[in-house]
Amino acid sequence: MTNSRTVHTILDVERVILTWGDYRMAERPGQMYAALAYYHEHQVEFEAEILRQAERTKAWAEAAKDSPIRQRLKEQSLLP
Repeated sequence: MTNSRTVHTILDVERVILTWGDYRMAERPGQMYAALAYYHEHQVEFEAEILRQAERTKAWAEAAKDSPIRQRLKEQSLLP
């Protein structure tokens, strides 16, 4: 199973590719290549882990909607 740290590393690589451009990527080509090669070899596992994390995040957000602190903040008109 792919662990969360590895998923975050791959997502960081994706962010770097989208935001840094060729100049910054050229500074560490070996690391970029290794991360992308690993992702390619384990893409199904990565996608499954990303979906699991997204589902868990949605469940946490849903559970927090009616938390006691949110209710108190609403009563004080500090939340809509």
